[in-house]
Amino acid sequence: DVSFRDGEATVTARDLLARTVLYKVGHHGSHNATLSGTAHDEYPNLAWMAQGPAAAEFTAMITAVNAWATTKNDPPWVHPLPAIKEALLQKARGRVLQTDENEPAKPSGVSAGEWKKFTDRTVRESLYFDWQVSDE
Repeated sequence: DVSFRDGEATVTARDLLARTVLYKVGHHGSHNATLSGTAHDEYPNLAWMAQGPAAAEFTAMITAVNAWATTKNDPPWVHPLPAIKEALLQKARGRVLQTDENEPAKPSGVSAGEWKKFTDRTVRESLYFDWQVSDE
């Protein structure tokens, strides 16, 4: 319900989320950190993010160690939840970086040029990953 002034314009939480180009996924991609929903829902959710021009850049980063979560906990946890990971992959057109995985693979529906634009700005090392936000 909070809004901000940007010069003459009023900016809402929905407006800010629509501008999202980088989403650090909360709580290892668990069910209580990334809400599903539609752009028409009254509550903030994944569909509110990356609307308009931001959609072409939207990238998600997940901190997760699924091997630890599934073997060291009783009952085992799954990080990230498969449904959340799939929703992020769809929303980000494959641009999802996860700490316990290698570099993401290009989805079949993404052009080589679009994927190169993403990978040229991505650094993936054994201890970290980095993605440069483009100011186009």
